[in-house]
Amino acid sequence: MPGEYSAMIFRHLDEAKPQDWPRLVALAKSAELIRGYGHIKEANVAKFHGECVRLEAAIGQPVAQAAE
Repeated sequence: MPGEYSAMIFRHLDEAKPQDWPRLVALAKSAELIRGYGHIKEANVAKFHGECVRLEAAIGQPVAQAAE
């Protein structure tokens, strides 16, 4: 899993725009979700993968602006 995690982060670094930086930080921090042992860890790994999919899909997308 560490190799998969590193590859995921590095895949986005070359093309990242400033608006993507908060998403990249969140993507990097998502590994903190993986805690516990046994079935608890397995559930957290599933959460981690879901969060990674969500964040990777958001990278490169326009950032929503707050209404004035």
